[in-house]
Amino acid sequence: MIEKRSRSRPDKIAWFNQVIGKEVIADVIQHGNEIKLAYSAINGVRFNHFPLVSQHHPGLHDKMALAEAISQVCSLHSKPIDLTEYRYSGIN
Repeated sequence: MIEKRSRSRPDKIAWFNQVIGKEVIADVIQHGNEIKLAYSAINGVRFNHFPLVSQHHPGLHDKMALAEAISQVCSLHSKPIDLTEYRYSGIN
């Protein structure tokens, strides 16, 4: 489950990279228009294009966890999202 306590923006980005994985986050952002990110409730995230992300990440099966991650990533950004923050945030 994703932690709910408040964190700074750099801390959240680092946490997403470490726990969720840079590659998953990159795919979520890359396919954001097709996934049609929802900004209200976790259950509001549409999974019509979930295979776009999951086909590249065979171990990714938990749609609710992905939905929560998408919601939190969206809350950090206004579009367009700068993917370089995720690629070069210091997480190895």
